[in-house]
Order: sequence, then C-alpha cells, then structure tokens
Amino acid sequence: MIKNTITYKNKIILTLYHQGFPNENLTLKRYRKDLIRKNRIIFTEEYVPDDEWNNLAGYAWEESALLTPKEKYNPYSDKACANMVHRIYPNKPSVIWKRDGTTIAEDDLEAILAFIQKYTGMNLKEQPVFLGDVFLFSPSEFEYHSNEENSIIFYKLKAGMKIIVHFKNHYNILQSKIIDITTDTAELEITTDCNWDNHDVEIYENNSLIYINKDISYIRCINLNLSIAGRKKRIPLTALQEYYEFEQQQAFKKSIIGTPPKQVQESLNELNRILVRKINNLKISDDFVFVQPGELSIAMKKITDIIFRAIDELWLIDSYFTDKGNGLQQMTDWLRLIVNSNATNKNIIFYCNNEDKALNAKQLKNHMKNDPIIRDTLKAKQTDRIQLFQTKSAIHDRFLIIRNNDEYSGLSIGTSFNSLNSNHYCIHVLAHKDAKEVLETLYAWMKTNALTREECKHDN
Repeated sequence: MIKNTITYKNKIILTLYHQGFPNENLTLKRYRKDLIRKNRIIFTEEYVPDDEWNNLAGYAWEESALLTPKEKYNPYSDKACANMVHRIYPNKPSVIWKRDGTTIAEDDLEAILAFIQKYTGMNLKEQPVFLGDVFLFSPSEFEYHSNEENSIIFYKLKAGMKIIVHFKNHYNILQSKIIDITTDTAELEITTDCNWDNHDVEIYENNSLIYINKDISYIRCINLNLSIAGRKKRIPLTALQEYYEFEQQQAFKKSIIGTPPKQVQESLNELNRILVRKINNLKISDDFVFVQPGELSIAMKKITDIIFRAIDELWLIDSYFTDKGNGLQQMTDWLRLIVNSNATNKNIIFYCNNEDKALNAKQLKNHMKNDPIIRDTLKAKQTDRIQLFQTKSAIHDRFLIIRNNDEYSGLSIGTSFNSLNSNHYCIHVLAHKDAKEVLETLYAWMKTNALTREECKHDN
C-alpha cells in the first residue's frame, strides 16, 4: 500500500492511502518540499503495510464512494475511477483551525491547497474542511478508444463484467448498447450505426458499478492557425515611458490534421456558434453596471445593498463628497442612509482644497448634527459614531467598502456620490480580495495623508 502525507508546520494535515499497486521498491520514500511564508510544507510518499489502514483510530465516521474521472477529489488520471473510503476527523489540525474559531489566513490556505493538488492530484478548493482527514483510494482503469468506423474498442475485460455504452449527440442519447462479458476478452469492438459525437460508459462487475465516465469525446480533426512573429517595432514615447516595443505578426497559415467534418455539417456548426455568441452577447455581467443620467435608482440599488449589508466596518471614500451646491442635498441623503447602517465602524474619507467650494471636516460634522434625520438617528443609536477623515490630497476613484468579520466586499464607482444622477459612469463590484487590497492600501495611505479627523456622534 502506498501512503501520501502532507505536513505543514510539522503537523500532518492530509493523509492518502493507495491500494492495488504493485509492491515494488518497498523501501522507497520520496519527499517534495516548499515554503509558505517561511513555513515548510512537505509531501511524502512511501510504502506501508496494509494493516496500517485497518489500525487507524480517532475518526468519527467514514464514507465510501465511487469517484468519476472528472471528480475533483479523484487523484488519478482522466480514465480512472477511484473507489474512495473517506474517514472524517472532527478535530482539525491546529495549523488550520483553532478551538477559539480562528482559521488559517486565506493566502496561506490557497498556497496549501495548490501544493496538495500539485503533488496528490486532489482539488480541495470547494471542500477544504477535508484537511485533517484520511482517505483510501483504489483505482479502476479501463482502456478504450474510437476508430475510423465510429466504433469503440475496449481492452482487457474480465468474465462477469457488464458494459453499457450510451452513444450521444450533444446531450441526446441516440443509441445504447449493453454487453455481457462471458469470458476474459482482450479486445472488444462495440459498433453503432448512428452519427454520435460523445458517449457515456458504465462497467459493472458482480452487479456492482466499478467504473463510470460521461461525455467522452475524441479529437478527429485539428485546425492549426500558425503565424511567425516578425521583427519588433519600437514606438518612441515622451511622458509615459521612453518607448513601447511590440512584435509585428506576419500572415496566418492554416493547416488541417485529421478528417474534417462534412461541409454541410461544418456550415451548420459555424452557424450555431454565431447564434450562440449572439445570445451570450446579451448577458449582463454581475460585476459591472453602466449608469446613465436619470438612472439614479440603478446606482442606489447597488450602493444601498452594500450599505445595509455592513456589520463591522463601512468605508465611503470620495474625495469630492462634500462639494457645495446641489450636490450637498444628495450628500445629506447618503449620510442619512449611512447612519442607519448596522456597521459598528462608519468612516467617510474626503478632500477639501477650498472651503468656499467644499465642506471641511468640522463643517461636515456640524452639517450632520444640524440635520434632524441624522441627529434623531444618532440619538436613537447612541453608541453609533461616524469618523470623518479630511485628506491632504485627493484620489480619483470612489469606493464603498465593507468588512463583515474577515470578509470584504464593495464597489468602485466612476463618479462622486453627489453626482450619481447627472453623469455617465460605471459601477464595478469588488470581490473579497480586491476590496481588501483597496482598503488596506488606502488605509496605509491615510496614515500620512489624513489632515483632520472629526467624530460625529450623539451628544448627551
């Protein structure tokens, strides 16, 4: 039996056993090492007695399953299923999860999972809770391929097996074949009279499913588009940098390998690609919204969803937030919404270069305390306060970022909060990593660029 272990900070965080392999080089032991923030992570592979698996203790329960070749947890190749026994250990390694509820940093976790996938083949990104558990894998591998007659050839089949093949066109089953293997068979050809482009395979032994694979297709034709890079061209610049250099490409050369599809079928395929592309072109990205003048309700929906989702921290970053004029009315409305947010920490970062044109920090504080809605809200929520940061210089983009526990999210907005109804602009949704990076970068910038800080709260 082969044993793989992943060790991080001198703690074993994953153990895999593999059975069904020849017991060659029983003394073989190999290592692969790497560093994650100066902490060593090690992959070890060695042969161990079969009894070691039977003597494992401390797990709460175990699960058995047959993993398909496309399953993320399958450590074997695309043509091998894996019989898996998964033993679950509720007490996870302290380097991953501590009893006080704290967990490993996300960057370290990502690096650990990448190392595990590289050396074990297991992708645990959707189930990192498997860390600390133990697995036993047994591969079921079969060799088969298609031929020019559109048949499928299977090799090395044993008596008592049953093979089921579904011949398909896209997702539609055109024909199914069921073959009982009565004697050991070195080679079996399964023919069909339909024009299929992919197939499914199921193999049973002693009435138990031992192998399954779906949507199997074969490359029958390759279109190669080749081009030879030309000489580099240098474009002189003045302000951006000294010059920009790019490679000039020569004309493409097309080449076809294999048997091309019939011209009529290829024309239909190309037409279908065009029509599907047109349908996909109508899809709207969840990460991007384009707002036109008069579409304030669209922007408000995006922004208020963030404001009222905040629990721990809320940051509004808009250098021109306090500009005087008609924008003050919109600014006041946003402040009324923000004070009603459940965020424990509310912060507004802005810039005032000219007090005739924009409110400074003290003026903004007085403006808020003179607004009856804001004043009454602060009175009702007496523990709430808003930090007002006036900066020495302006930044261009506007951001709304929240933090809930260790999760960050937010928006990047292409115009000031006080002109959301009068401009063309874009709103981009920031994922956790992006929002965290923006906030941490601007927080570091604030340490040297904060000019004045005022605190707005209810006065008893």
